[in-house]
Amino acid sequence: MRATAFLTISLLTIATTACVEVRALRPEISIQVKPSGTDRYTVEGNTNLPGKTNILVQAIRPLQPQSNPGSGSNDKAKPVYAIVAREQVTTGEDGKWQTSLKVLQAQAKGAPLESWQQNFVTQQVPMQADPNLEFIATTDPLPGNLELEGDVRDGRKPTTAYNPALQINVNGTRFLKAQQSLSVPPPTLPNQATIELKRQIVPAKVTPINAPEAGTAHKTTAPLQAREFVR
Repeated sequence: MRATAFLTISLLTIATTACVEVRALRPEISIQVKPSGTDRYTVEGNTNLPGKTNILVQAIRPLQPQSNPGSGSNDKAKPVYAIVAREQVTTGEDGKWQTSLKVLQAQAKGAPLESWQQNFVTQQVPMQADPNLEFIATTDPLPGNLELEGDVRDGRKPTTAYNPALQINVNGTRFLKAQQSLSVPPPTLPNQATIELKRQIVPAKVTPINAPEAGTAHKTTAPLQAREFVR
């Protein structure tokens, strides 16, 4: 009787354990941006990752290089992404995070500008700046042993719905990303003009060494030839 009762309890325990499903975590990260001054923005959000998480917060300005009209090339250059501001922040145990980004930098003379506007290279190449600023928050690489929903590593199809927050870089490392776009036109550069490289041809007079100056007769002591006599 005791053996039968023990066997029944064991079978019930196994059955109960088998019914327990350990679900993978569906990672989430959010971002919210709001102005907090003339050139500052408060950026905050939260994530459901366990423990504390390091998050890189950046403000990025998309730039489109403009081709030189005289170059004869119709190829459109690839866009450039200028980092206007960046800060590193660590979440609390509750997953919340917050930081402040200053998007304008002081200069020696004149009003503050974005960092790319003070860069020598972008000053030499005409740039069409996007009127929007992209605020992006990305986490540190996630642990490889962390089971996540929507994971598509190694080309495997996700077993659940696609998770836009879960990103994978070229090395197969997983991380979370959140992004928000705000209409924030860049400051206008003073006396900004499109730089065009033009080749100017300047006429130059080249005088051989020991050559007689213009308007002077050639002097020589050699005897005259027959064709040089005046008839």
